[in-house]
Amino acid sequence: MCIELLSFAALFGGFASYLASSELIFADVFGQADEFPLIFGALAVVMGVAALINSFLVERVGLRRLINLVRRDTWWLRPDPEFGRHPRCPTVLDVRDPDDGSAPCTPCRYPI
Repeated sequence: MCIELLSFAALFGGFASYLASSELIFADVFGQADEFPLIFGALAVVMGVAALINSFLVERVGLRRLINLVRRDTWWLRPDPEFGRHPRCPTVLDVRDPDDGSAPCTPCRYPI
């Protein structure tokens, strides 16, 4: 119960800060103070349609299948799992002194 309340509070806080700062951002950063009501309304319509599409997809496809579909199709967003690894070590290398090139990886015996 406590985790649900904390997550709801965090989401509500983010949404409230968006509502409070969006007019200032559009006026000061983008220089669109006169068009703010129209832009804000358009963004509200887009967010509402996205919420309806999301609820439709979750009901039709199911949450687990939808998550697996997104995880499978966004493989290019994930970091390279081999980045920073020694070719013969199963874990990521530690940061060490660049002068000492012969230090072994922490979990294995192979030299760098």
